[in-house]
Order: sequence, then structure tokens, then C-alpha cells
Amino acid sequence: MEFEGKIIEKLETKTGTNPVTGNTWKYTRYVAQNTLPQTTTIVFDVWDGRDGRIERLNLQVGKWYRLFLSFEAKKNKEGKWYNSISAWSAREVSIIDENKNGEEQ
Repeated sequence: MEFEGKIIEKLETKTGTNPVTGNTWKYTRYVAQNTLPQTTTIVFDVWDGRDGRIERLNLQVGKWYRLFLSFEAKKNKEGKWYNSISAWSAREVSIIDENKNGEEQ
């Protein structure tokens, strides 16, 4: 799924080790928001994996991106379900602010 929006906050970066495989993992959490046609805000993760994705995407607060997302439902240790949203790719985009007579932001 695609989501076009502005990165409004960079949250924590977490790291750890998978107890079964011993592989290390790392992700950074972000908040993005769009305003057309209505305001929508999402929280999503960028998982580093083996490809250095966090550094490669280099998402910057205040910039607009087209985010390519994957959604997955997971069950926590207490048996409760939650949604996980991850960005696997992103492209910076130029947004036209309709309130400024078509000038780009």
C-alpha cells in the first residue's frame, strides 16, 4: 500500500537479538501525516534488516514522502492482536500547498 505524507516525528530506534536465531534486529519508528482529502496520521516502522534500510531511506522530519508500506496483524505474548505497519521503500515527493496558489512546499 502507498501512503503520501509528511514525516512529523522520528521516534525511538530499538535494537535486540532474536533468542531463537541469535540474529540482531533494529528498527526506527516514525509518525507521518497527510492532509488531503482529510488528515490521516500513521505510525510506522523501518526495519533495518541486512540491507541498512534505515540509513538508505534516510527519512527526514519535515519532508514529504511516498511511503510503500506493508501491514501485518500479530499477536502479542498476552494473546492480543495488533497491527504492524512497516515501510519497505520511500521516495521524497514535492507537494503543492493549495493555500499558497500552487506554490511548491
